[in-house]
Amino acid sequence: MGKDSKIRSILLMSAMGIAVYYFLNPPKAEQKEPLKPILDVGDLISDGVDSGAEDYIAKYFKDSEYFGKHEIPKMYYQNWKILRKQLDIIRAAFGSPILVKRGYEPHTDTAFNKCQAVSFYPKNNRYLELDTIIESLKNSDSIQYKLITKEKNNWFTLYI
Repeated sequence: MGKDSKIRSILLMSAMGIAVYYFLNPPKAEQKEPLKPILDVGDLISDGVDSGAEDYIAKYFKDSEYFGKHEIPKMYYQNWKILRKQLDIIRAAFGSPILVKRGYEPHTDTAFNKCQAVSFYPKNNRYLELDTIIESLKNSDSIQYKLITKEKNNWFTLYI
């Protein structure tokens, strides 16, 4: 059996395996809930969004990584707790450090001002691996989010 034959055989077996998998596990037609409207300035995310965030102690992320030298706004601190917990989940699943690129912005009217968004990237530059991990967490409903985007510069932005 020649090299080309072996490659064709492997490709054919792989395609058959994928076909059998999807035949036995058809994709679900369920749809996720539509995105909720963006909150107005001064609104807080309710405790119902993530009931475990209040008592959660972050393992990987400190306040200073998100707020820098800015004073921590008490009215939005609960939102940061929720963001921090989601970042910890992503970091634990990734198994390698991720760094905050864009955090709290005090003088803007954006999700970053309300502690409802954070931009981050992998310290080890394994962007594709982190992207795969994030997709897996999203598909398994392991993280809570409104939107996660991948920016042109390979940063990820998480919105809650």
